[in-house]
Amino acid sequence: MVLAVEDIIREMRERPEVLDSIRRLILTDELLELPERFSKLTGRFDMLTERFDALTRVTEKNTADIADLTVAVRKNSADIADLKVAVQKNSDAIAELKVAVQKNSDAIAELNVAVQKNSDAIAELNVAVQ
Repeated sequence: MVLAVEDIIREMRERPEVLDSIRRLILTDELLELPERFSKLTGRFDMLTERFDALTRVTEKNTADIADLTVAVRKNSADIADLKVAVQKNSDAIAELKVAVQKNSDAIAELNVAVQKNSDAIAELNVAVQ
């Protein structure tokens, strides 16, 4: 029994099992599995897209945080430079004060010598007056 092409087409439209049988004869298993594999691939692609979007959001936040931290580091660096200048000024002032204290200590020592001489002279005069 030989069927005309139109009869075969009509049979495939009216009876899905005939269409499936012809598909299995003509197509390889790999081609028959393509719709299912494509569906799985689409699902994985959607999942990867969601993960990529999440990573993009995190990266954007990290980029903003890094920009903020960069500004803070620059400010801190400027503050440190200012503090270095202040420390140097303080160090210079301390050095000057050390010199002044040494001069005062020398003057006090000289005055102590003078006071001692004056005390000795007063003691001699007290002895002479008595």
